[in-house]
Amino acid sequence: MVSVATPTGSPGTTGQKPTRRVPGPLVILGALFLAIAITSSILSAAGVSFTAAGGKSTPILGFFSGQGLLNLLTGAITNFVDFPALGVTLTMVLGLGVAQGTGALETAVRIAFARVPARIVPYGVAFLCCQGHVLSDGSFVLLPPLAMQIFKAKGRNPLAGLVAGLACVAVGYGGGLVFGTSDVGYTAVTESAAKLAHVPGYVSDTGVTMNWFITSTIGIVLPLVLGWVTVHILEPRIAPIAAAGSGTPDRGVVVTRAQYRAVALGLAAVAAYIAVVIAWWLWPGSALRGDGGALVQSPFLKNLVPILALAFVIFGMIYGRVAGIPKEQRKLLPLLTNSIREMSGFIVIVFVLAQVISVLTWSNLSSFFAVGIASGLDHIGITGYLALLAVAILTAVMSVFISGTALWGLEAPVMVPALMLNGLAPAGLQIAFRMAVQWGSVVSPANVFIYFTYNEARKIDSSITIGWLIRRTSFFVPAAAVTWFAVLAVFYFAGIPVGPGVGLKLG
Repeated sequence: MVSVATPTGSPGTTGQKPTRRVPGPLVILGALFLAIAITSSILSAAGVSFTAAGGKSTPILGFFSGQGLLNLLTGAITNFVDFPALGVTLTMVLGLGVAQGTGALETAVRIAFARVPARIVPYGVAFLCCQGHVLSDGSFVLLPPLAMQIFKAKGRNPLAGLVAGLACVAVGYGGGLVFGTSDVGYTAVTESAAKLAHVPGYVSDTGVTMNWFITSTIGIVLPLVLGWVTVHILEPRIAPIAAAGSGTPDRGVVVTRAQYRAVALGLAAVAAYIAVVIAWWLWPGSALRGDGGALVQSPFLKNLVPILALAFVIFGMIYGRVAGIPKEQRKLLPLLTNSIREMSGFIVIVFVLAQVISVLTWSNLSSFFAVGIASGLDHIGITGYLALLAVAILTAVMSVFISGTALWGLEAPVMVPALMLNGLAPAGLQIAFRMAVQWGSVVSPANVFIYFTYNEARKIDSSITIGWLIRRTSFFVPAAAVTWFAVLAVFYFAGIPVGPGVGLKLG
């Protein structure tokens, strides 16, 4: 990743060095690991178990036991190597490293946004990030650094762009104008859970489009709110970057004719490459299609990250050659090596985080909390719109520890059948889940992308702490929650379909 000039002041608003109120990431993860280990051991010694979907009794396994210690010892390397976000992140970083190392990405952003008023940039960035679910986890790696470059090009604080990029991707992850692989995963879980309800006369209305109307609405409305939060709440709480070229407009930076030509040829090559890949995907019988020729649930959409990473490599290499970048500065291997070298701190954090997640999963604590809270809400007897809010709040709390389809796989078998019997449609329960699926992640020490963004932020200001970052991403959660709840209320009480022929209530 490209380093940006270091600010002379603090990341706060006073211009003084911030007080380190929050420990470093390794201390936080170590404390979290210890808390999980102790809690699991106490509950295991007490013989605590729980009943998950299907009626099977599942015990809590204690870490401080022969089995627990052996599991960590034998699985430490596998936990690290197989950590889902590691490959995604490093693959995208390789591509971005080439595009940034040659100057291609920064020049392209400067050209693309040359005539865009700086005042609307936060709203445009928020809109872009709220469509990020299409890239799945790759959006957390690609979009925040891109937002940083856009802010920098328009004379806005690059730190604000980076933080807003992460927060907007997370809180807007459940919405968007187009479908992504997550839509397919959520729908499959919802459909299976709905079959457990045995509601008389119910005809399945689940499908990948069942939330399309409401997610599209959110994809338009939410960016307006998040853009406002960026301008009026986030940016005033981040000190100006008082170094040339970082926090001042690029009006004085002239894009040469050679750079224009290099960007044009680079983008043309990328367009040709993408066209070939898409044509291969659409071709009948293509290996990029899924079972039965499926286009949505297909290897193409599941593997967008390496496809995009290669696109950035192509763009960067062609730009470097055409723009006349010295040969030593555009050699591929050094560019790739440097991009990974700058991620060394992140890789160390991932190793520790992988062990924390492994113990949390192995001990069954994550499932215990998810099923317990879901069952508690069911027993309270909340119905209607309040039940949808309860599902969203439950999801937000649990997303601190688990996210994505894995979390819905724990919630849905309990919540969907129970609330269907109270008249709520599966589509409504799914949208209540997906609206909050990443809310907790932007304030969670278990979220690997917090550390990725932290790593990028420290290239701008080495005094930044994890606490500083989490406090500022948290600004976006209440605003997103109020917006989601308001849009959901309009659809619920006005009886507006949330998808083609699908409502929030059964019948």
